[in-house]
Amino acid sequence: MKTEVLRIWVKNMETKKHIRERILAIRDAMVTEERMTADTAILHKILQNQYYKRANCLFTYLSYHSEVDTMHLVLQAWKDGKAVYCPKVSGDTMRFYRIYSFTEVEEGYRGILEPKTQQAEEVNLSDALCIMPGVAFDRYRHRIGYGKGFYDKFLSDKPELMTMALCYTCQMVEDIQIESFDCIPKILYTETKQW
Repeated sequence: MKTEVLRIWVKNMETKKHIRERILAIRDAMVTEERMTADTAILHKILQNQYYKRANCLFTYLSYHSEVDTMHLVLQAWKDGKAVYCPKVSGDTMRFYRIYSFTEVEEGYRGILEPKTQQAEEVNLSDALCIMPGVAFDRYRHRIGYGKGFYDKFLSDKPELMTMALCYTCQMVEDIQIESFDCIPKILYTETKQW
């Protein structure tokens, strides 16, 4: 029985790896103008969302390579008077730290921009919105991340935190097999649709 469960788990992991490689290649190949148009449409959807409007704190990744752009979102959040927190990876752990400007970030894990500071602050999670990246999603908001499970671990004990994932339409797939520990964002935006 254990051998069969392990075989199924390995098969799912291989499938996720294959999907990850395929979707990243598609996303990386997007034309700059197409990406910018999609980024603008996604940003507009976020800014119109009731959870963004109500949030006092924004937890968000800082976009890297071909990810949906979040830099303009961060700038707007500051203009809107929101506290902005970005992730910093240390070993197998990801924590969020507040930034007040882009001068307070530097290249960190895998060259991704991270906060320089490690000063912890208490945040009321019921007043916050967490923006998540991802490689691939399906119509049920099931997500394939980058393979390290940072967001799954971070969100595992924060059910009250509103989560929103961003992706381009080209990152949508038919079906993703998830594990019990996989987090599912409460909202998913592409440039054309919300799930």
